[in-house]
Amino acid sequence: MVFKGQFFSKELFSTASLDLTINLGYTMGRKEKRKTMDLAALETEVLKLNPRSRARLAEKLLQSLETLSEAENEQLWAEEALRRHEELETDTTVARSAEEVFREARARLS
Repeated sequence: MVFKGQFFSKELFSTASLDLTINLGYTMGRKEKRKTMDLAALETEVLKLNPRSRARLAEKLLQSLETLSEAENEQLWAEEALRRHEELETDTTVARSAEEVFREARARLS
């Protein structure tokens, strides 16, 4: 899966790790400077952006997901299902009934 945009040049995805290569600076005939960072480091850097820039980036990221093929969508949902299953199996999260979730959501909205 490749996200192309103003800031992102390439994304390498595996279930074991997520490494992102981002462009730093401009090319302008020079060799591009590249830095590899993990997802946590990228999140830290993105959260340093002002709210308007974060909103613009979030919009671009969401739009990029709309152009995924059916196979890519299926792959992402399969990975998400596996992640959730592993959380339940390792007791890092607590399962809640849909009734409980909706009751809490209604209470928060009223």
